[in-house]
Amino acid sequence: MASSRAINEALNFYVRPPTFPVGVLSLPKIAEGPPDLLKKAKIPLRDLKHTITVCMGVGMARRYGWTMLVRREDNACPLGGIAMGFEPAKEKFWDGSLFAESKTC
Repeated sequence: MASSRAINEALNFYVRPPTFPVGVLSLPKIAEGPPDLLKKAKIPLRDLKHTITVCMGVGMARRYGWTMLVRREDNACPLGGIAMGFEPAKEKFWDGSLFAESKTC
């Protein structure tokens, strides 16, 4: 298995992404995560004083190099919540009618 340093060097050589690559760690229970995570990570409701979408959290991590902790209560997007496992997908999601009803896409 390649090291994270080797992967980063290959990405920079072949792709040259404009932002940092990020990894996502799913923590079913925050208490089981690394103990210093709550101190180090930016938590939207605690630090930014409002909810954000999962996409915005990933963007902040990529652009600014921040460690972001987006919990169920921090997330403002139902689709991001489904993708991250915060909420179960409903029938409208699976049959595509959820997207057909959307006026913003």
